[in-house]
Amino acid sequence: MKKLLTLVVVTSVLILTACGVDDVAPTAGVFTDNVYINESVGLQFQLPRGWDFLNEQEIADATGIGAEVLSALGSDFTNNDVLNRMEESPLHDMMATNHFDGTNVQVMFQRLPRSARNASTQEELEKALEEFEDSGLNMVSTMNPGQTRIGSYDFYSANLEIEFFPGFYMAVRMFLRLDGRNMTMVNVTALNQSMIDDILNYFGYPGATLIEIPELESAAASDLIGAWVWNMDEDYQLIFNADRTGIRGYIIDSIDELIDLLAEELDEEMIYEFIDEFGVDDLWELFAELWEEFEWELVDGVLYLDFEYFSSFGGFHEEWIATIDDDVLSIENIHPGGVGLAFSYIRQ
Repeated sequence: MKKLLTLVVVTSVLILTACGVDDVAPTAGVFTDNVYINESVGLQFQLPRGWDFLNEQEIADATGIGAEVLSALGSDFTNNDVLNRMEESPLHDMMATNHFDGTNVQVMFQRLPRSARNASTQEELEKALEEFEDSGLNMVSTMNPGQTRIGSYDFYSANLEIEFFPGFYMAVRMFLRLDGRNMTMVNVTALNQSMIDDILNYFGYPGATLIEIPELESAAASDLIGAWVWNMDEDYQLIFNADRTGIRGYIIDSIDELIDLLAEELDEEMIYEFIDEFGVDDLWELFAELWEEFEWELVDGVLYLDFEYFSSFGGFHEEWIATIDDDVLSIENIHPGGVGLAFSYIRQ
């Protein structure tokens, strides 16, 4: 996860460094419960379910590039000190993330040099994208027509698809607003552009009405607790624990059970050839844990599964419509990338 966040922020800083009230520095935002508010730039952001705000040290750790956080400058920095620091490098004000699937939001400030006093936001965005595309990253960028309202002001924006790891792409939408020489940047990163559209609903102007995020439906959630088997393969299990953890997959208790299971799907002769060459212990190590561990929530009939062990690769997250009828659990995938998948499990 740190590696992904570092890449996201590095790309953001490349853009801001390429770019850079005219003599009034923005002030640091404040955090109240699950809401970030920055009156000086007209922004409010409410944490979606499952997200966290990163503190000053966590932002620095996530970026890995010596980034400065506006609130960490302290009271000794005057208005001019902050403006000068903004001209040297971007100042981070807020970073929020879902640690499981890698989605995140950033707010940063940069000051353009005096030579850019008459520049327009759209021109600076175009220049930034040109330099971004020359940076060597595998990416595709598209300018969006018109402006987008975020909070109290309109921003120019561009969509980017960036390959953060070989074969692993994420969507980034970059928003820029220029006020004199001061640039405000909002970055939203997600698995696809549709998810970014959803995340933007959590922005508003300072004091805007918050989105009502419902509490967990404990009664419905309690109905899930226990073991379920897939109706197409009784060896494949789905287990929900009361502490909101769970396991999905083939639960293997012995090497003989593992060999029998693999023989149903693979060439049995090939299995024993592997054992002869590498030994039983290597076979057990490779295949014994044929399950996935996850954390789960059930909200308004939507089952959220977060697979923690994928977090170093950006996380893995699933969303399913869940219904129970006569001890049969039916789930239908509604998360981008898996829409339309449907399965049934039988209570044990």
